Amino acid sequence: MMTHRERVLRTFAFKEVDKVAFDLMENTSWPELDSFFAKEYGLYSTAEILDFLDCDFRWAFAKSPYTSGETGRDHFADNISVNLLKDVESVEELERLFHPNPDNRIIPDFAAIREQYPDHAIVFCPLWMPAFTNCCMDFGMEEALCKMYTSPEIIEAYVEIHTECALEVLRRGIEKGAAKYCDFYWIGDDFATERNLMLHPDMWRRFFKPSIEKQVRMAREAGLKVIFHSCGAVESIYEDLIEIGISAHCGVQTSAHNMDIENLARKYGGRFVIYGGVDAQTTLINFTPEEVEHEVRRNIKAFENCGDYIVSNSHHGMADMPGENLIAMARGAGRIK
Repeated sequence: MMTHRERVLRTFAFKEVDKVAFDLMENTSWPELDSFFAKEYGLYSTAEILDFLDCDFRWAFAKSPYTSGETGRDHFADNISVNLLKDVESVEELERLFHPNPDNRIIPDFAAIREQYPDHAIVFCPLWMPAFTNCCMDFGMEEALCKMYTSPEIIEAYVEIHTECALEVLRRGIEKGAAKYCDFYWIGDDFATERNLMLHPDMWRRFFKPSIEKQVRMAREAGLKVIFHSCGAVESIYEDLIEIGISAHCGVQTSAHNMDIENLARKYGGRFVIYGGVDAQTTLINFTPEEVEHEVRRNIKAFENCGDYIVSNSHHGMADMPGENLIAMARGAGRIK
């Protein structure tokens, strides 16, 4: 039997494993799921749930002074500049108003997390710092998208400032041991609908790809593999993600356009790790537990000769997602009998 960490690292090396890697997406539970596990299995913490499901990953989350609770994962609460930039018409105005602060990320104690989980793969997650999504929040979506055409210099300056903040958070994480104690760095942004990107791929490449690439380069130079989260139909930029050194797409939504599991296995198997694929909007909501198990086994079969698939829910926090279906997902992955 492999350890959890050995299994995950072999998956990312496209090598044979004893059983498919498995995770509860981003180690996130939610109130309805907590109630289910407390009532049905006597489990009263996320840690107990993760152990029960036999998850291979543990996530080292930064915290924010704008959030409360043990994990501090209320991602949007610390975006205090929402709509602040809606009337900005020059780079000078932007620079006067826009000052994202890396101090809003409290770096976790990586050594303590590794000591607690010596045999798990550990992901450093700095919380939600997405350039595109925050740009749309800070300017307003319509204004942000229009400015990409009418005032591209303002968007370029925004992304540059945003990127420097994100790089400083990563730099501080590395200084405090992220590369020594963790295996992965997580980056996320949401720029797609269920049909396609919200902006033309060439516009994404111009404004946002360089920002992601800088973060990936810093993480990889420190020795961390990079997992990228984005919801929706993002297959059209998979080659870009591979090109800049991203190892995996987290949150794979198979109900989105061109994201069906057979297509992904055929085109990217052996080159790019697919983390997710058990759809949170369809499979885990509408299917019976037996059907969920079947869907999980279908996904595993699609990647059986590729070695680069991680069974996981495509997203978390869905109040109407039956706990029985999360159990079925783990059972389909061979984690629960």
